[in-house]
Amino acid sequence: MSEPVVTKFCVIYDGPEHDNHEMDILTLGRSLSALGDVLYEANEIINGDRSSIDVRVNAEFIEGSFGFEIELLQSLAQAKNILTPLGLVGVAAGVTTVVSVINWLNGEEIKLINSEEGDVETIIAGEKQIHCSKDIARLVSNPIIRKCFEGFVNAPLQKAGTSSFTIKRSRDSEANELFIDKDTSKSFVKLSVEEIEKTEKTESNVKFIAANIKSKSGWKVEINGEEKLAKMEDELFRERLLNMEEPHIFGRSFNVKLKTVTKNKLGSKTQSFYIEKVHHETLGQD
Repeated sequence: MSEPVVTKFCVIYDGPEHDNHEMDILTLGRSLSALGDVLYEANEIINGDRSSIDVRVNAEFIEGSFGFEIELLQSLAQAKNILTPLGLVGVAAGVTTVVSVINWLNGEEIKLINSEEGDVETIIAGEKQIHCSKDIARLVSNPIIRKCFEGFVNAPLQKAGTSSFTIKRSRDSEANELFIDKDTSKSFVKLSVEEIEKTEKTESNVKFIAANIKSKSGWKVEINGEEKLAKMEDELFRERLLNMEEPHIFGRSFNVKLKTVTKNKLGSKTQSFYIEKVHHETLGQD
C-alpha cells in the first residue's frame, strides 16, 4: 500500500481577541468542524470517496494570533488535489477557484450553470457570467460546501475581536495563500440559487384518469400518453360533475386550456399542470 500524500497548511484568525492566543471555544469548535467537513465533502465530490482522507490538527500557538496547523492525508491512489480547486492552498495568480467564484458572486444568487465543451462550465448570476471547471462548478453549487465556508470563514469574522482569516503554507511563511478580511467575508455565506419559473398556456387534449370533484387538487390526467397530476381550475366543469351533468368522464378525451408551470433550480426541474378550461369532449378518440 502506498504512503498517503500529506499536505500541511496553517489557519490563522487574527485580531485583538486573539493577541494572547485565545479563541472562544464554541467558535473554534464550529470552525474546525466546518473546515473538516469542507475537506471531506470536497473529496467525495472530486474523488468520489469521503473516507480516503484524514484531517488532523496541531494547535501549537502562532505568535500574535490564534492559529493551528492542518494536516491533510490523502490515501487514495492518483487522487485529485482538493485544496487548490477550493482555493485554500497552491493557487496560481488568475486561476479560478471556489474562493474566487464566491468572491465574484459577492452574495448574489446563482441563476444558472451551463455546460460547455470539455471541462468547462459557465456560472450565470444576474447579467454576469464566469467560466470554470466542472469540479469547481460542482463545489460552488453544493449547499454543504457553501455552508462550511460560512462556518469557518464568515461566522468567526462576525465577532468584533476577529479581523481576518489567513491561510499560510507554514508557521514561518511570510506569504499568504489566502487572506480574507471582514468586508470580503460577507460573500462567504450559504448557497443562494435563483429559481427560474416559466409559464406556458396551450390548447391540449387530455384524458381523465382520476378526479376529486369536490376539490381543485387530486386530479390525474393523461397528457401525450403520460400520467400527470393536475389542478382543476374550471369551476363550471366541477359544478357540472357535482350536478351529474357530466356523469362519465373517465377514459374520455377532452380539449382543454392547459397551463404548465416549469420551475428550474440549478438544473433541477419540476412541472405543475393546471386545467384552466375544459372545452368539450374529443369524439372518436380512445
